[in-house]
Amino acid sequence: MHRMPTLNPRITITLTPSVAVVLREMSHLAGNSQSAVVGELLEMCLPVFERVVAALKAAASIQESAKTEIAAGLERAQAKLEQQMGLNLGEMDELLRPLMETAEKVARRGSTPVPVTRGSGGGGQDRKGRPQRPISKYSGGAKGR
Repeated sequence: MHRMPTLNPRITITLTPSVAVVLREMSHLAGNSQSAVVGELLEMCLPVFERVVAALKAAASIQESAKTEIAAGLERAQAKLEQQMGLNLGEMDELLRPLMETAEKVARRGSTPVPVTRGSGGGGQDRKGRPQRPISKYSGGAKGR
């Protein structure tokens, strides 16, 4: 005999041995299949499942709104602390700008090697890019004094 497929969704479950024994016995005594017994039990528990689902959804939405509220609260607290401490980060940035620009120039200068000339050949450049003159005892340089 060929059975018509059911329109109801099907699932596979794994039972502990003790639950399987009781389910088998209930099925036998009720004259129904094990799946019918489980389906009827779940159907009876449906109102409980619906309430649990509603509670879980509410908890999830509270968590999201709580995260948003916490973030907003932290931002308000930071602004209040900055105000109470007299901190103005924009003004602080303006005051530190010259220092930061100098530090960046020094960092860039350190990454560009300065050409080195050895001996009396001259011809190189100093750190500021100006041509160097050879130092000799005849030109009045530092060694000639």
